Amino acid sequence: MVCFGQIFNFKPLKDRTDCCKSSTRVLRGLQYQAGRTDKLVNRQGYTLDFKVHFDSEPSLFASLASFSSGDSDGLCYQNLSEEKVRIILEEEQNLDAETGHVHEIVDFIAFSGSGDLLATVYEPDALS
Repeated sequence: MVCFGQIFNFKPLKDRTDCCKSSTRVLRGLQYQAGRTDKLVNRQGYTLDFKVHFDSEPSLFASLASFSSGDSDGLCYQNLSEEKVRIILEEEQNLDAETGHVHEIVDFIAFSGSGDLLATVYEPDALS
């Protein structure tokens, strides 16, 4: 099981429902799928079937898009392949040993191929 680092372990400021549900395409030589799960991810895991068939095992970034409980969570994944991945919610146990948790929504992007992955810094104040 691979777990995302603390950089992805945060409480979202709001439920980001304005995001697209899922998008697939090829851009600059990279195949990708970006999207959001339904509120189905928990500690038992959720299998996400990719809508695009990747030519090789994709890289995966994911983060919690909801926060439905008083306990903080991390995300892990297993069985990443060209067709699917299993996403697992892992509850932190600092304050108690209990690890039961409600279901959460996860935002993700998976990409594969060769090419440049470019990013732009989002500065909301710069747009006004």
